[in-house]
Amino acid sequence: MEPPLGLPRGKVSVVSHDPRWAELYQCAAADLRRYLGDWIVALAHIGSTAVADLDAKPILDLMLAVKSLQLPREVFRELSDIGYEHRAEDTVPGRLFFAKGDDGARTHYLSICESESAFWMSHIAFRDMLRADDRLARQYAALKHRLAERFPDDRRAYGNAKECFIRSVLDAAR
Repeated sequence: MEPPLGLPRGKVSVVSHDPRWAELYQCAAADLRRYLGDWIVALAHIGSTAVADLDAKPILDLMLAVKSLQLPREVFRELSDIGYEHRAEDTVPGRLFFAKGDDGARTHYLSICESESAFWMSHIAFRDMLRADDRLARQYAALKHRLAERFPDDRRAYGNAKECFIRSVLDAAR
């Protein structure tokens, strides 16, 4: 049986939904709560692995809300202890980004943002829209498959190409 998570760094592959993803999120969330405790304001499973029956890259997306992104070194050390590597070169405003798993098999992405930030709100809103609308989820899955074929070795281009769809969905909901 194929492992439920893992994709080489920079590669793009969209696979069928794996029901184990929900359980793996619960395990990852428990670790984060155990190690970060009071630093956590909220914790969520986001991205396509958080939507039942939606095809996705086999990388678990987690989002953690904190009061401020000015976190002490202790938080970075705790995250490192449980396998999360800080990706300081990340260019997304309003978040700190961490990856888990070696370069040959990234398994988890962790975005840390401030609670109630636009980053938090938009990611929760998009996930919830996909969960509520099967037609929308199917459209998104079809787009992701096309983009994975177009950009199999360029995760950044794949992600950027999805942005127009995501923004149009969020804009229509406003």
